Amino acid sequence: MAYNKTDAARELGISKKELENRAKAAGYDNTEQYYWSLGNFAAGSSGEYNNLGSLSGVQQSNLIAQQKAQEEDFLKRYSTAIGQQPTMADIYGRLSTQYGLPEQQNLSTGLTQNALDIEGRLQTLPERIGTETRGYDVNATQRARIEEQRGGEMAGDLAQMARAAERAGTRTAQLQGDIGTQMQLELAQQTKQLQPFTVEGELLGSRFAREVTMYTTDKEAQLNVYLQQLANNQAMTAAETAQMYALAQKEDEYEKAKSLFAFQLAEKDKYKTSNLGTLDDGW
Repeated sequence: MAYNKTDAARELGISKKELENRAKAAGYDNTEQYYWSLGNFAAGSSGEYNNLGSLSGVQQSNLIAQQKAQEEDFLKRYSTAIGQQPTMADIYGRLSTQYGLPEQQNLSTGLTQNALDIEGRLQTLPERIGTETRGYDVNATQRARIEEQRGGEMAGDLAQMARAAERAGTRTAQLQGDIGTQMQLELAQQTKQLQPFTVEGELLGSRFAREVTMYTTDKEAQLNVYLQQLANNQAMTAAETAQMYALAQKEDEYEKAKSLFAFQLAEKDKYKTSNLGTLDDGW
């Protein structure tokens, strides 16, 4: 398929200007060379990777060195992009301040504590009245009236404080829900911003894995033929069976190599979620 800069940029999820910048940063003379270096097999560049086995030792060493340089360049750009994004803890802190959550939490906690204090005093009211009236000419009936009067006032205060604490708690939960929703939106936007790197990383990972394992697209196609024959119960020679197992082993090595590169990418942005445990329990 003929190369087209517009189509290449669209496939990678970036602008043509960004494609030009990346090609220049990677040391290529033009964007086409850079594009094909990503190993875009679906676009028909597989022929380049079907000749890997014919490379000399020196050529293979040069290829690995070039791969390492491209990998470092990509990981550096990816790390920079991630580093420019705020962490989840940063987003939560900013939104909490913006929504007034700390003040609301303090209000809710204070009202709840006031209600508990009133409840505690109400429970110890008979004992306190007994202490206050000891030594005075106050009989049981009079003491009961005092308890009823003061207890009624405190019960009213308690009911009023409990309602206020409940409203404050409800409002706190609402704010936490709003913050959680906004966080999801902002994190989704961050993921969208990193999507071009995800696409590029998948292409590079596949290409690097093929270069390391020499598992070419022709070998992959041949393995699929053998597997289809096996599924259809078609007869296979001993040589074909042995080759099928050898190719299957190569495919396993290829998948492991891809997984290793994917793991490196995952390690780069793992810190973005490592601070979750420090967030408020309400989130």
